[in-house]
Amino acid sequence: GAGQSVLGFTSPGFIQDWLPLLLFAVLVGLSTDYQVFLISRVREEWERGHDAAGAIAAGLRRSGPVILSAATIMVIVFASFLLARVFELKELGFALAVVVLLDAAVTRRLLVPAALRLLGRRAWDPPARREPHPGR
Repeated sequence: GAGQSVLGFTSPGFIQDWLPLLLFAVLVGLSTDYQVFLISRVREEWERGHDAAGAIAAGLRRSGPVILSAATIMVIVFASFLLARVFELKELGFALAVVVLLDAAVTRRLLVPAALRLLGRRAWDPPARREPHPGR
């Protein structure tokens, strides 16, 4: 019920049962796009000879504006659902705007680069080939 008066709705006191599944499906699709933008730029910089930190920094510089622009457009579109009269559309729009903003701002700008930095060279080296177990 928090923010009901600001957002112009009366909460029924529960979340629609279809909302988490739809949020997950949309977020997976959008975050995959953002991840491809980011990782492909970082990988290009790695292949140009940068060390891990340099490749991450250059990749973020090159992909950051694309990710930010795409996320901004999606947040504006989803936030426009708050203008609807149907509560479920308001709920959907608010939730999608928040998860897209969090994904672009926190996951793609902080968590992924931090994980790549911690992994260093291991992020780009293929895993060692394992020999099959002799008993199989």
